[in-house]
Amino acid sequence: DFEALHHTLRPPVIAYLRRFVGEAEAEDLAQEVFLKVHCGLPKFRQESKVSTWVFQIATHAALDHLKGA
Repeated sequence: DFEALHHTLRPPVIAYLRRFVGEAEAEDLAQEVFLKVHCGLPKFRQESKVSTWVFQIATHAALDHLKGA
């Protein structure tokens, strides 16, 4: 269920992103991450824990953001 996933993982994802990009950008990137999670959830193959997958998306979003900065 996306709502439960969002509720549980949003705070740690924001804290994780904050280390890469700072407070203001972390909130924006978290929205981007959870949009990707929402769109990709039906295709998630459960080869890893869902939290691992979400943090992988967050890592890629942060790195892409930093490359563009």
